[in-house]
Amino acid sequence: MVNIHIVTVGFEKNKSILDAITNNHDEELNKLLQQIGNDVVNNARYNLSSNGNIDTGGLIGSIQILQTGDRFIVVGSEAPHAGYIEFGRGPVRAINAQALRFFDKKTGKLVFVKEVGPTEPSPFLQPAIEKSTNMFQGLYVEKMSNFI
Repeated sequence: MVNIHIVTVGFEKNKSILDAITNNHDEELNKLLQQIGNDVVNNARYNLSSNGNIDTGGLIGSIQILQTGDRFIVVGSEAPHAGYIEFGRGPVRAINAQALRFFDKKTGKLVFVKEVGPTEPSPFLQPAIEKSTNMFQGLYVEKMSNFI
């Protein structure tokens, strides 16, 4: 005669661990996204201060967490020239005026010209996002392992 006994040893403990992870997942994920968002802001500000594009500091101060929601976060800047620094721009010509006017960074003198050439990108946000999100997996595992 052959008898087989099936026992569910540890089922209740495993179920309670899974329940804890499930019940706390969204809250912990949102906390983690906030942490990563703050890290992106700090890294982007550092990148910007290091790449030589700072005149007044207005752009640095404008980098922030723009929106948070359930399982998402938006980091960026609403400064109108942020995209020109991040992605560069093509040539600019005076259209509604006789000349463009700006201060030359090298000489500090006021300059009037009919057009200026393109500028190369000086990314500050994309590298910050890449650096900060590289640590996401490890932080996520660490947060979820608190429930085990």
